[in-house]
Amino acid sequence: MMSRLVPGKTVLLVVCSGALGAGLVLGALAALGSLDSGASAPVTPAVDDRFVALGKVYLPQLGKVYASAWTEGAGALESGQPLESSLQKVSAAWDAGRTGLFDRLITPEFAKILPQDQDESAMTPDRRARLARAWRGFAAGLSGSSQ
Repeated sequence: MMSRLVPGKTVLLVVCSGALGAGLVLGALAALGSLDSGASAPVTPAVDDRFVALGKVYLPQLGKVYASAWTEGAGALESGQPLESSLQKVSAAWDAGRTGLFDRLITPEFAKILPQDQDESAMTPDRRARLARAWRGFAAGLSGSSQ
C-alpha cells in the first residue's frame, strides 16, 4: 500500500509517526520523573487544541482498524490458509487500514498548515511552529491528555 502513496504523503506519514513516537517516549519519561528540567515550574509547550481533539477521535478509529485486520486474519486461518499467510493478511490489512485512516482523517488537517505539494523550502518559521503545535496537540490527544 505504501508504494501507492505519493512521496509527499509518505514523508508526512513517516515524519508524523516519528514525531508521535518521540512525543510518547518523552511524555513517558517525564511522567516517570526521569527528566529534570532544573526549573521550579516546568514549561508547557504550546499545543493546537484542534489537534488534541483530532487525536482523541483518531485513536479509537485506529483500534477498530487493527481489530478488523485481526478479524480478517482469523477468517483466513479458519478457511485453511497457513499461519504465515494468515499473519500476512493481518499485516496487509493493518497497513492498508491505518494508512487509509490517516490519509482520510489526519493528512488533510496537517495539509492546512503545510500543503503536501510543497517542499521543505516552504517551511517558514511560522509554519514550523504551527506544525509543531499541531503535532504536539495530536500526540496529546492520542495519549489521552488535554496537553
